[in-house]
Amino acid sequence: MARRMSSATDLSFWGLDAPLATFDAHGPCGPALLGARGVLLAAAWWSQATREAPGRQRWIAAVGAAFIASLEARGLLLPFALLSMFAMARSPRTLAIAAVTVVLCFLAAARPAPSPVIDDLLRADADPVALTRFWSMRDNAYRARFWAARWAAAEHDPGEGRLALARADWALGHVDEARRLAAQVVAGATDGAARQLASAQLAAWVDERR
Repeated sequence: MARRMSSATDLSFWGLDAPLATFDAHGPCGPALLGARGVLLAAAWWSQATREAPGRQRWIAAVGAAFIASLEARGLLLPFALLSMFAMARSPRTLAIAAVTVVLCFLAAARPAPSPVIDDLLRADADPVALTRFWSMRDNAYRARFWAARWAAAEHDPGEGRLALARADWALGHVDEARRLAAQVVAGATDGAARQLASAQLAAWVDERR
């Protein structure tokens, strides 16, 4: 509980632990932070679009570019928020509404609702097998690949972990690497079931690419 309550002061909450990393909407704080970005973008756009003033198109373009940049590099969230606030500076009512909404989003992000599934997985010493399957079921290929790489590294011979890594690479568009990893399982797995799964997966990918 203490860890959740202090998340707003954690560097990872603001993206400063890895400022150049891509924003992840699937994380515990992701939906709330994405909502805050959306509110700021919409409010800044509305504030500029409803007033006749020179340079408003430049403001709209700048805020839009900052929004996209904050998704590509999550450390740019704060600069995007400040730029949005400046864009709304001449519309106090819009600024006030946006500020209240963003504060509510941040409060929600600072105290995310507990997820028993994720908590159980984390308490299980971050089991790479369970976490790979967990994120794969949620179509989060980036996190699935992260844990699949650790699963594969722990295997003595190519097996289901390397096949899971291959599937994550395929989902991310790394086609050649995915095929190479799956072929390693076919050639080197001591588990017959893993070899069959890898062979079937390679055949399915061939059909998919036709």
